[in-house]
Amino acid sequence: MKKILGILIGLLLSASLSFAGGMSSPTTTPAGANTQLQFNNNGVFGADSDMAFVTDTLTTTKLNVPLTGGYYLNGVSIYKTPNVTSTYLGQYSGASAQAGAIYNTAAGDTSAYDISTGDYNVCIAPNSCRGVDTGSYNIDIGYGVGFGPGNRSYRFLLDSTVDATPFLYGELDNERLGIETATPTARFHLPAGMAPAGYAPQKETEGVLLTTAEAGAKEYEGNFFLTKKNNVRFGLGGTLKVSTTEVGNNAGGADTDVFSHTILAGTLHGQGGEIEFRVAGTFAATASTDKRVKVVWGATTIFDSGALAITTANSWSVYCRIMRDTAATAQKCICDFTTSSAVLPTTVSYNAASENLATNVTLKLALSGTNANDVVGEFYKTMFYTYEKP
Repeated sequence: MKKILGILIGLLLSASLSFAGGMSSPTTTPAGANTQLQFNNNGVFGADSDMAFVTDTLTTTKLNVPLTGGYYLNGVSIYKTPNVTSTYLGQYSGASAQAGAIYNTAAGDTSAYDISTGDYNVCIAPNSCRGVDTGSYNIDIGYGVGFGPGNRSYRFLLDSTVDATPFLYGELDNERLGIETATPTARFHLPAGMAPAGYAPQKETEGVLLTTAEAGAKEYEGNFFLTKKNNVRFGLGGTLKVSTTEVGNNAGGADTDVFSHTILAGTLHGQGGEIEFRVAGTFAATASTDKRVKVVWGATTIFDSGALAITTANSWSVYCRIMRDTAATAQKCICDFTTSSAVLPTTVSYNAASENLATNVTLKLALSGTNANDVVGEFYKTMFYTYEKP
């Protein structure tokens, strides 16, 4: 009985040590170290040319996994034959790539789908670089951004979806960049502004002027400043208000405000900032001898012609300049008054004022006379100039 049992055990051990390939034992000693798992593509242990070894690491030269559609995973990237210099990641990415399409990089389903022979394109997000066929050196970022501009080269597109005028559109060859335009005509091309708040085409945050002016610089400190050649900085000014409405005084001799303009706080930001006020009108041919013109700056009358006995039709004009001194509460005011009347010479009036320029200040023209329309204002213009900061 023991002899029979021994024979059965021997037969079982012999069967368990049999291998595939005719159920015969291997005749070749496996190559490599005895700490490695060794196998070939036939599933048979041995040391033939198909042998691969798996240890704690596996070099990329040992891994080249075929995927569907002609793609391969080699441990570094996914590429598509016959060109191994391009990398495509995503379903149908680079599906049209031919042998001539080199060094393209695409990520996202159907990214770079249309590229056949284009080179050096970077396509990030599904459907990016769509429409690019033979184009090269493009950078597309965002879902489907390439559909709008189509086949092209040396272009940079950034948007969140398909758009013929992407949020950012760059011409890498011409070194131009545009916002919401596919045809930038400047180094930096801005879109048109819109009426809602927050949609100005350009806006700057107030800061501090450069310690040393630099030619070509545009700066904003209270007002805008430009620096021209030879590092000469000057402030920008402009017209604040214009009116050509004819308004005359009321009857009775009391002042009538025929023009009023609120100068907003901070308009005169620094020493030398200036408000310029020009006004012109006519005197009526009436017997009234109390025709009068006044310019009022805040609570200060900076010009008063006094009662004028002009009984013939004449024209008149006043030109006032209000200049800020060092402090915001100190101004120098000069007004020139002229008429076409031979009996009245040109008058120059100088006054000091102490209105607080950190708050709104009202500039007014007041006219008076016994009869209505004894004095009429016909033209008004308010301008401002910022100081030139050395």
